[in-house]
Amino acid sequence: MFPDAELDHAAQSGASFIALSGQGCVLGTRIYVHEDIAEAYLGRTQNGALILFPSSLAL
Repeated sequence: MFPDAELDHAAQSGASFIALSGQGCVLGTRIYVHEDIAEAYLGRTQNGALILFPSSLAL
């Protein structure tokens, strides 16, 4: 993912990727994120995953 990516959309997609545990016919196994946006992307993806899995708050 390049620094000019739309982070909100990318994070939503990343959270969906986590929700499906990478099990899908077109899902990859890795998400490559440019270091300049890595922290912001990870934070947004984590928030999205917590919305999908509220019981994951203990993680």
